[in-house]
This record gives sequence, C-alpha cells and structure tokens, in this order.
Amino acid sequence: MDLSRPGHPAQGAARAGDGMTARLLIRDACLADGHGPTLQVGINLLIEKGRIARVSADELDPGDAEVLDGGGATIVPAFVDAHSHLTMPGGSHWIERGSDPPDRLREVARRNAARLAQAGILWARDVGSPAGADGRAVSLQVRQEMADRIGAPYIQVAGTWIATDGYLPMTVPVKDGDELRAAVLAQLDSGTDFVKIMLDPPDRSDRCPFTVDDVRKACEAVHARGRRITAHATILDGARVGAEA
Repeated sequence: MDLSRPGHPAQGAARAGDGMTARLLIRDACLADGHGPTLQVGINLLIEKGRIARVSADELDPGDAEVLDGGGATIVPAFVDAHSHLTMPGGSHWIERGSDPPDRLREVARRNAARLAQAGILWARDVGSPAGADGRAVSLQVRQEMADRIGAPYIQVAGTWIATDGYLPMTVPVKDGDELRAAVLAQLDSGTDFVKIMLDPPDRSDRCPFTVDDVRKACEAVHARGRRITAHATILDGARVGAEA
C-alpha cells in the first residue's frame, strides 16, 4: 500500500549548506493523519530536503538517507496554536511588558516560536501585538523573520488590538464606529492577515462600547478585502454585539 501524496513544505525547507539532513527515512512508525478513526501501523515516511516525499506501508529503499527507527512512535500532522501572542511573555504583569522595547518583544517572540516548534506546533495565529515606533505591529516583523528561519512555525498576524479609547495603552484607540472602521482598514493596509477588535469596555462595565452597527460596518469593510476579523469579549453584551454583527 502506498499512501504517497504531495507534501507541504516545512517552514524554511532545507537548502544546500543549511546543516539539515537532506534525506531522512523514518521506519515502522504509527501514523495518525486525521483521515481515519484508527492508527495506521508499520508506516515508513521519507523526508527529502525538508519535505515529505513518500508515506508508505511498504518498505522503502533508504538509499543514502539517514534511517530513524520509528518503532513505538506516532507521527501526527503539525498542530495549530489558534490563540497566540508571540511577542508577549505572559505572567501577571503582561500589560506592563507590552511597553517593552520592540527589540525585547522580538526576542520574546523568537523564544516563544522555538517553544511552539519543540511542541510540534508549526502554525501560530497571533491575535494581538504591541506596535513599534513606526506604528506597525511588532508581530509583522516577527512574521517576516520567521518566514526565513529553518524549523520556525508559520505565523498569521492580526496586528495590534483595536479598542475603545482608554482601554489599554498598547491598543489602537478609537472613539466611535467610523474610527473603528478606519482602524481595521489601516491594520490591513499595514500588512496584517486578519484584524482583532476588543468588545470589552475600559471601565469594567457590562456594556459593549460599540453598537452592532459599528461592528457590522467594520466586519463588512474587512470582508470586502477578502480577510477576516476576530474579537475579544469577556462580557455577555460584547459577545452579543459580535454575534449579531
């Protein structure tokens, strides 16, 4: 049985002189590929220059490939982190850390990206990042850097959070629906893959600072560009506004 199919290139696929093994054969592993309810056993997987070349239950000739015994191991597709903030270190003082210099935030992102890759997570959806001195989200620079790095995760970025005026110092502040619509388009113009808006108020009240019409117009503007918009809402009214929009 031959399960060969086109492989997706790994981020920064191997190139001449990069130190990565050119050919690797993993023998006798299990495979969980998401296409069936059970594990496939006795699977051999050949990697050539950072790409999956063949997946087969039949013996494969290793040729000059390095051979790795996969017995007892299970091969799975790479995982996706659907809610990531690569430039943020986390912890109880994360708001203060958002004001760290961009160079520091980029270094945090490099470390977080390495941790994701080590855990088998090769896609990251970055849903918010502070902006640098040029007004562009630091995550945009991180995305570009990771695109050229061997073994780094693929990154999609939302840019900088957009929120009502007074929410957090690291957000893009807006006062009304017109400014909200302009801000989401400005994020797309800066090169983001999608947009993130905050539907919580700055005063911890239970009312969303935007109307359904405000958010709907922002959504329509983003969708007209062929992109998507996501939202943060920890209050019921914010969730209602987002759902109705």
